[in-house]
Amino acid sequence: MVKALLQTLITLTSHILSIIRDHLCETGIGRAFLPLILLFVQAALLHPSFISSKLAKLTRRSLTPIIVFWGLTLPYRYSFKLSNFSIDIVNLGVALLPIWVVIRSLEYGISSEPYYKRPLKNVNGVQRWEKIKDDDESYKKVQESEPCNAFKLTLWTILLLSSMRGLQFTRGPAIVTKRQNILSITRRLFTVNILQIFALVFILMIRDSSHQSPASILLSIGIPKFPGMKILSEGVYTLAFGVWVASGLDLLFTYGVLQATLYHQIAIFLNLPQEILDLSDPIYYPPIFDSPYLANSVAEFWSKRWQMLGQQLFVFSGGKPMVWFVKKIGADKKIQRIFLLLGVFASSAVIHEYLAYTLAPHDVSLHPLKSFPGSAFYFMLQPLAILIEPVIIPWIPKRLGGGTLWLWAFMGFSAYPYRVQYLQKALIHAHVRPLSQWTWWYLLSPIKF
Repeated sequence: MVKALLQTLITLTSHILSIIRDHLCETGIGRAFLPLILLFVQAALLHPSFISSKLAKLTRRSLTPIIVFWGLTLPYRYSFKLSNFSIDIVNLGVALLPIWVVIRSLEYGISSEPYYKRPLKNVNGVQRWEKIKDDDESYKKVQESEPCNAFKLTLWTILLLSSMRGLQFTRGPAIVTKRQNILSITRRLFTVNILQIFALVFILMIRDSSHQSPASILLSIGIPKFPGMKILSEGVYTLAFGVWVASGLDLLFTYGVLQATLYHQIAIFLNLPQEILDLSDPIYYPPIFDSPYLANSVAEFWSKRWQMLGQQLFVFSGGKPMVWFVKKIGADKKIQRIFLLLGVFASSAVIHEYLAYTLAPHDVSLHPLKSFPGSAFYFMLQPLAILIEPVIIPWIPKRLGGGTLWLWAFMGFSAYPYRVQYLQKALIHAHVRPLSQWTWWYLLSPIKF
């Protein structure tokens, strides 16, 4: 069965590569398909059916340097003719695609064992996926021995590649298996869109004003001048930037979840196979944010409340290499955890700097050596805050807010250069419509690029 699956996979891949070579390779976009196809093959070889195949493991690992090289050099070897919008879906996708491909290829290439679906268990009255423990080896054996044809392998691979945090949430906090219905998803879209509108209105009023000052906007809406207004207005501006970023990500994701839920209902009506139902099952798409405003510390904000979509990317590209290095020089577990933290946020800093230059409009000139790295400054302060906050928070009276006051005071300070870099230097909001051009349809639209 394994040999037949491998042969089918090789044949299918060669056919797809032939199509790309004959019809798509005349354009840069066409050439971008190659690393995606190879990554698909690499992911497919992680199916439990290949547990005993040395050829599958060798192929999976051999593909890693090819995919990594192709992914890292893709933006430099081929020029993509993108739209003139400063931050649209196409630009964002092209900016993130090489990073995602490279990190996933490294993850799949060095994995020591196949990826298994996880058992559902009842924990304190709720169903959630649990890690496969030593006493659950029989659960692995069943997946290794069950019949698998090309159709099932393809759907399993798509499920793996499209998983939010690994196959059935192998990474991040435990997830309760709860399906969102269309009504709750629509309600979330409406609520988050309201937050986005308030944040974006304030940002655009500053962008389109003659002074481009947040304090002048507060004065223009009737707030009298008072001592500390400049500090407060800058804080509101930074908060609006954060709300706009978070709500934009939430709306993009939730809109996709709404579409997947509709497809799932149609698939159920058509009585399609379970493997197809799994691809659009809303059980795999819980909200990406868990009420960040409820966090009581910087550590809780990043580890539980903020979105987890990029967590493994940062852990794999920054955290694990740092841990490997300090382990080699004999560091203990405590030092390893500190360097894991530093590595994760260092990786995040580099990627967000890259995004600032990628998402800037074509007529904006940003030089990495001449402009202050605001996003790198922001992300590299986060591990410092996490390390010192156990000492600071107990000194803040709970009646004043305790950990919550510390969190938002620190975020307001550290995010200021981040906001300046993205809004006032990179101008990622340059082509968002002026308020005078907003229509009712644009107002209700969850995506405002």
